[in-house]
Amino acid sequence: GLADITIVLYNATDDTPVATTETDENGVYQFSALSPGSYYATVLNTTYYFSPVVDGGNQATANEDGPNGNTPTVEVSKGEVIDTWNVGLFQPVTVGNMVWLDSNANGVHDDDEPGLGGITVTLLDESGTPVDGEVQVTDPDGYYLFTGLNPGVYSVKYTVPADYIFSPSNPMSDAIDRSDPSAGDYAADIDDSGVAAPAELEAGSIDLTFDAGIFVPGNINGTIFIDQNGNGIRDPEETDGIEGATMILFNDDTKLSVAEAVTGPDGSYAFPSVQPGTYYVELLLPSADYVVSP
Repeated sequence: GLADITIVLYNATDDTPVATTETDENGVYQFSALSPGSYYATVLNTTYYFSPVVDGGNQATANEDGPNGNTPTVEVSKGEVIDTWNVGLFQPVTVGNMVWLDSNANGVHDDDEPGLGGITVTLLDESGTPVDGEVQVTDPDGYYLFTGLNPGVYSVKYTVPADYIFSPSNPMSDAIDRSDPSAGDYAADIDDSGVAAPAELEAGSIDLTFDAGIFVPGNINGTIFIDQNGNGIRDPEETDGIEGATMILFNDDTKLSVAEAVTGPDGSYAFPSVQPGTYYVELLLPSADYVVSP
């Protein structure tokens, strides 16, 4: 129950105030000793949103021209008790936060990485359907914010320029204070279609962990060729490639393999969509008949 909410009772015939009261510590209020007549009440509100009107629940409808809300109008006869004017209020939820150019693709918004303006962000509901009217474009610093939302399950969809991909999610995204704007920005769990993992927000919640790092991936490629004179140079007349050589791409920091490729008929291979970083390639020749040129 919400205490100290002011409620004004009106005579519906001429819209004049009859009495004013405040809810007690349990949220209960009462207007007593009323003359028979037609009445409605106005709930004075500057902090909360009105819940949907439902049978047996909230009966106050938010005014179109302000934050207050009115109960329905009822006729009160002599000796009658009206005890159904219940009012449900809630604090709205907020969803944000930013999109940045993740130059090193580590999922962390580093100090030298700029925010990206002009990125379209669409708010999604629990079923993954866009919420009516809730589409924003990031500001010049990469920020966006959806406010005044009903409690519920939300996600966002990012529409990024062609050739960009999303940074891998960072574990810190789930470990920080979700409402703290100064807690740092860490890439959320975002699928290939640009949709972030949903989160359930209770009344009054602020979730500023819907962050996205994006980058244009690099490419590593080359050719394994027959070096007829063994000088380490592909001379114009050396046109034959080696097919079937296996190339293994390693991350130089972790020393772990991240991808494999096999050379084609012309000896070429490629590792597309490589995240920024430091790499090396290990060559596995198709047979012992070959040795590597200097």
